[in-house]
Amino acid sequence: MLNKKEIRERMEEGWIEASVMLQAIGKPEKDTQEFLEKNVNNIDKEDYCEVVKKDFFDGEKKKDFFTKVVELSIIFKDVKSILQFSLDFMPASIEVTHPNEIEVKSSEFNNFINDNLARLHDMNIMVKTLDKQSKRLFSTQNALLKNITFVSLRQGAKGIEQLARDAGVNAEFMEKVLKELIDKEIVVKDGKLYKINPDYKRQSKA
Repeated sequence: MLNKKEIRERMEEGWIEASVMLQAIGKPEKDTQEFLEKNVNNIDKEDYCEVVKKDFFDGEKKKDFFTKVVELSIIFKDVKSILQFSLDFMPASIEVTHPNEIEVKSSEFNNFINDNLARLHDMNIMVKTLDKQSKRLFSTQNALLKNITFVSLRQGAKGIEQLARDAGVNAEFMEKVLKELIDKEIVVKDGKLYKINPDYKRQSKA
């Protein structure tokens, strides 16, 4: 972290001071705090900015999730650095505190915008690719769970908790799997137990 003399020298060179807020939401609490601290450490590694002050505190807890917040005082080389920082670290807020007015050359601003449009385009392609892969993975997982459930029920009628243990999922997820099997008339519910539909067995033999 810079000392007061180094901060003053950079400010005289035209660096920009800003108040920045970052937050992390998750659980458990320790992991959420460590994630936020790691983000701050990564900021310290950047050459376009310098963290001069940081204050960590707890945010509002939402249900079972913890909110951790850090307020940072950061000096940036230029406006481009602030915009770059915003894309790299996605802060909750940024407020420029010094100077009162900032001048930006059109050529520099245009270059930055075009560079980051290309970056966003690449990110969009990556997100779409991951989305397709996720859907394929979910489809494969769903088919596997149905097969496991069917094999389990061939051994006899079972309750949802037992089926969930057999498949290695929670009861809520298993309920969705069973609903699909019931809708396809592969499984029927008898009280609190589930079993293979006798008509489905006869159709399979036929």
